This record gives sequence, structure tokens and C-alpha cells, in this order.
Amino acid sequence: MLKKFLILPVLALTLAGCSNSLVNNSDQKAPVATTNKIEEKTVAVENNSTAEINEEKPQYISFTQEKYQELLGEKPFAIFFHAGWCPSCVDADKKIKQDLANSTPRFPKGTIILKADYDTETELKKTYGIVMQSTHVIIDKEGNVTAKLAEPSIDEYAQKITASL
Repeated sequence: MLKKFLILPVLALTLAGCSNSLVNNSDQKAPVATTNKIEEKTVAVENNSTAEINEEKPQYISFTQEKYQELLGEKPFAIFFHAGWCPSCVDADKKIKQDLANSTPRFPKGTIILKADYDTETELKKTYGIVMQSTHVIIDKEGNVTAKLAEPSIDEYAQKITASL
């Protein structure tokens, strides 16, 4: 008797879950079909992807030693020392992504921003004398630091990057 009472609710929940997922899948078809490139890049940053970089559009990607070495002394770029526990960093991250999602971003073509983990990239912090999270370092194509900014506005950040190109 007890088994009947346990089996019926489990069966009902299972069927309800299946039917609900079928409804959700049909609702999700439109957003999946309309996913734009910026959303894909945002996912790439979050998943630490090493996808090929589009040279024309501004790029915001996760820091890797390989990408850093590839850019250093070859192309201008910026490093954002980000910490997930830092409210200013989280806000800056959100604003950078929002700007890049804009049809006319303030960051110029050719911008590459590497998002470095403030807590784990200790050698990189030493290299650039970073003592505070939410610091942005802008590096020109010769590998020289052209600016170090603490919590800049998007406009100030974009202007400094433009000057380094």
C-alpha cells in the first residue's frame, strides 16, 4: 500500500517534468536562433575558451599565457585584473560586455582586453606592479605600458586604448 503512494507522486512528477521540458524547449528555439556574436564571445570569456579572435571587432577574452605571449610586443592590448569577489570588478566586467554588445561600441576596432584573475595571476601582477584588483593596464604594440587605470569609466578606458593603437 505504501509503495502505491510513493510510486504515484514520483510518476506524476516525472511526467510533469518531461512535459514541462518539452514546452521550454519550444520556447527556447527563438532565442537560440537569434544569438548574436557578442553573446557567444561572452560565453567564451566565461568558459575560458581559446576561440580564434576576430581582429576587427573589439575583443574581451580570458587571459592565458599563450595569448599574452602572442600579443606582447606585436599588438596593443589591455589587461583587466578582475576578482569575482570585487563589486567594482563585477560592475566593470558587466559594463565592458554591455559596451561590446552595443552596435557601436566605444572601444575601437582592434581592441583586445584580456581578463586576468587577480587572485591567481601573481607573477603577472608583479610584472606590472599591480597592488589592487580592478586595475586595467594598457600595453602598446612595442610591449610598453601606456596607462595603468584603477576603476576607469568605460569612456576613459576606451580613450586610453584608442591612444595606444
